[in-house]
Amino acid sequence: MTTKKSERFHVIIVPRNGSRIRRFGISRCTFRVGLWLMGFSVVSLLAFGVYRSFNVSDAMFSPEPMVPASQIADLQLERAKLESKLTELETTLSRLSRFSQRLTNPSASEVGQGGPIASVPLRESGVLWKLPVFNATHAAYVLSKSDRLLTESKELETTLHQAFAAASQSALLWISLPTIWPTRGWITSEFGDLRNLHGGGRWHEGIDIASPRGSPVLASGDGLVMYVGYKGGYGKTVLIDHGNGLTTLYGHCSELFVTEGMRIKRGTMIGRVGNTGRSTGPHLHYEVHLDGVAVNPTYYIVQKG
Repeated sequence: MTTKKSERFHVIIVPRNGSRIRRFGISRCTFRVGLWLMGFSVVSLLAFGVYRSFNVSDAMFSPEPMVPASQIADLQLERAKLESKLTELETTLSRLSRFSQRLTNPSASEVGQGGPIASVPLRESGVLWKLPVFNATHAAYVLSKSDRLLTESKELETTLHQAFAAASQSALLWISLPTIWPTRGWITSEFGDLRNLHGGGRWHEGIDIASPRGSPVLASGDGLVMYVGYKGGYGKTVLIDHGNGLTTLYGHCSELFVTEGMRIKRGTMIGRVGNTGRSTGPHLHYEVHLDGVAVNPTYYIVQKG
């Protein structure tokens, strides 16, 4: 029943009827590589689309012997608009590049390293102006194309950030689940056992883990301490709220080290094993409740043995 830092993300399906929990795992490395590949692939496609949009053919940019002054002024205006769009698109692509670095290296600075995706800024690459004449029809087409690419890049940026937020929320849910053994020892009474202690049987709503007096009692997941004190037959007891309808109970402790209202992390020592309350010997009585209904605690424990 040892604890160590999990190197995997787990998806846990918790049925409301109290049946067995389903667990699926994916390594942190696979998760990060998947996010990086998704971001890199889409950013690469966007950059390629931009290049194709502005690398128009000779048929579209046909040379003309003379251009009226009024048309030159119009083209200069269109060119200024295009440069503005390209600058905005470069900025968006640069943000996507930095965000992809954050996905692959969460400890990296928010500012990131490197510049835009393209090694040469698009507006300075000469793609638009390498041919003799760029008429207004072509300019309107490229403007429309750049608008669409800019919109798509911003939508992609929003989607990536939403996916990152959802993944972060899933990680927060995971660390709150009661997935570790609350103490070292061996199970002497299973969940659901009918008991006849001091007369009168009843349904056993948790598990009993026998352990030497004074053994550490650990919080099985992140949460908020709801109750600390003496609770009838449970003796000295701690109740922890883990959110999403999950609570855990730790009974028969000899000492308690937390106070009500404390926020604690998984693995925090909250007390010591004892036999206070209605108990025949030193052990920890451990319960897990989902929406107020007792469920088998071992369904949640990932670290077996």
